[in-house]
Amino acid sequence: RATAEFQADSTRLQAISDLKSNYTLYQAGFRQLKDMQSFLLPATKASYDLTIKSYALGKADYLRLSDARNNWIGTQKDELSKRAELAQLFNNITLNVGCDFRNKEGPHACQ
Repeated sequence: RATAEFQADSTRLQAISDLKSNYTLYQAGFRQLKDMQSFLLPATKASYDLTIKSYALGKADYLRLSDARNNWIGTQKDELSKRAELAQLFNNITLNVGCDFRNKEGPHACQ
């Protein structure tokens, strides 16, 4: 019986540890996504727009335009990857907790 209780406690502690780890990763990823949306995406888009204007005026070559476009597209892909990662973490946490941990009120909110 003592062995079974020890295993149950060990499993419970491991589940709590995994949940805390996933929640910490979710919070960090959410901050990274917000920073990406606030700073990185607008900066790469502005760089691409500036390069298009420079290219139209003959001040930039096609290679530079292509590089600016690839940087902007790459940043958009990174944002989508981060969103998918956050969705997966959110689903894992919600599955383990059994409620929507982000909300305090509503039909699926944690009590």
